[in-house]
Amino acid sequence: MSKATYNLCDDSLHLDLNATGKLPKEQWYHMQQTYRFRWFPGSKQFVAKWSPAAEDYITEHFGEIEEENQADDPESRVNRYLGYSTNAARRSERDREYADSVSERFAGGQPILVGHHSERGARRDAKRIENAMRSSIAEAEKAAYWRSRADGAISRAMQKENPGVIYRRIHGPEGIEKHIRTQQRDQAKAQEWLKVWKDGEDYHPTMEQATAIANYDYSYWDSDHTTIWSALRDGKCTPDEARAKAIENHNQSIERQQRWLDHYQMLLDYNQALYVASGGIISDEIKPEVGGAIRCWVHRGWTEIVKVNTKTVAVMDNWGNGGRDFQRKVEISDIKAILTKAEFEQFKADGTLPDRYQKKVEDGAQK
Repeated sequence: MSKATYNLCDDSLHLDLNATGKLPKEQWYHMQQTYRFRWFPGSKQFVAKWSPAAEDYITEHFGEIEEENQADDPESRVNRYLGYSTNAARRSERDREYADSVSERFAGGQPILVGHHSERGARRDAKRIENAMRSSIAEAEKAAYWRSRADGAISRAMQKENPGVIYRRIHGPEGIEKHIRTQQRDQAKAQEWLKVWKDGEDYHPTMEQATAIANYDYSYWDSDHTTIWSALRDGKCTPDEARAKAIENHNQSIERQQRWLDHYQMLLDYNQALYVASGGIISDEIKPEVGGAIRCWVHRGWTEIVKVNTKTVAVMDNWGNGGRDFQRKVEISDIKAILTKAEFEQFKADGTLPDRYQKKVEDGAQK
């Protein structure tokens, strides 16, 4: 019996087929291509990012979706990867020792097995040594691979808790707020087209009126992506049928966009709670101002702020090669430390930093 769950922590749908464990090839291909499902052999689950279409497909074919909002468990994953690495290292050492022992006997003229005094037997012995060495090298590479996976799991876990990462997940160029604005804009457009088609009114457009509206309203008549304008031109529908189909399409769009909006609002609330728990970024406490300075990826030292925007600040940079300065934008979430204008003036005058940074500088100097 299958079990479908939704996890808010990573915004994903999980499908566990339990006893069956397999899907028909055509169905699995359709899930991959249409809904971007992926198979995870470790957890033995099909996983995809949430979308209205993926949710509807799961509900239709596998039943209701349960909420199972368990946070990722990086510790168990790291331990599992380290176990794989340790086992592979042991196998590598075992194969290497076997190859060494065989090599010593082979070099001393001793047969590896009874009856291997012939030239043919010697070739077999040499092949065994070669195979053991190849196996040892392959297992050593596996051990290194699983160690790197463990390091990656640790880094990813630390990154997910970073307030800068959470901030970008909310406010970034592809963040949740941007997706909300996009859905709101598309929903407003659909509502405007309903007004043009006079939804809810006793309106019967002429062929000329319906064609003129459909010329700008890129709504489809059928699943083959034939536009309503083309359907009118080819005589596949009457003006009244075109109007009814356009109204149906736009109402469906509004409903789908509302599902996206409700979902994104849930993600926004969740990530805002995570952000508060993380302590936030430095600019929440100290606001950047023109004439102040920041520490960031642009330069090792303090860099003066020349412009402040909503989500970025601008500093002057020259690639560190002494060339002509140019203005470079820095995301607020990438700022590591901030000095106000007065603090930066004081720093330029006598090198004094505020108390909140002085201890960090002293600790760094001792190291």
